[in-house]
Amino acid sequence: TALEPVQLKINKGSISGGEFNAGVGNKAFNLSSGMAIWGGLTKQAADTVMAQTVTAAQGAYIFDLPTGLSPKNYIYRALATDQPIVVSGTGRINGFDIVSTYTNKGQAKNHATYWVNSDLLTVSSVHQTNNADANDWAVDVSAITVAWPAYRGYGPVLLQDYANGVAIVQKNSSGEFEIDVSPNDNRLKFQDSKVRMLGYRQVGGWDDQADGPAIGGLHSEMTNSFIHANDDSV
Repeated sequence: TALEPVQLKINKGSISGGEFNAGVGNKAFNLSSGMAIWGGLTKQAADTVMAQTVTAAQGAYIFDLPTGLSPKNYIYRALATDQPIVVSGTGRINGFDIVSTYTNKGQAKNHATYWVNSDLLTVSSVHQTNNADANDWAVDVSAITVAWPAYRGYGPVLLQDYANGVAIVQKNSSGEFEIDVSPNDNRLKFQDSKVRMLGYRQVGGWDDQADGPAIGGLHSEMTNSFIHANDDSV
């Protein structure tokens, strides 16, 4: 049985007015499957960290971290799903709050939260596509606008994020679910998980190292799109 796609619509006629403002810091929302992951913690230490984030104010941990987490000893991974993903609509994903908060660009990259906060749209899917089917896509992004990409060295939109590393959730030998940060899964080469980007618009790319979107997957395509970038466009 084919899996139903995960669908996200950002429309101008919605209650939000079609504006999704990517948040900064604790309890903020964004459209990223990216995660900063720390290892080597006991369950008690991890529970202590989580308790701090629950009681901390919204917007905390922009330039620091909860006690018990190192600002250096972490890895970044994007979580992949096996369902197809569809992102559409005439609205805008706005990263202005990230750009205006992290004004010291050289220091911004030292903060683990920066890499997740500045993801404006990061999704990965290992849905196995039929390359002969023009309507079968692992990730299908159309018509949306992304504004104010940040200083990163890669783009604000990452589709099939093999460059930074992909994680998957699976059962361990005890039958418990866990995140595998280095999975041995050939699907994560995205050779059969093609992407379509149609009518995409990126504006406000004034910062240096504000790249265009990154698209992985053989047989992917990008058409009828506009990209304002101050570095690598695609």
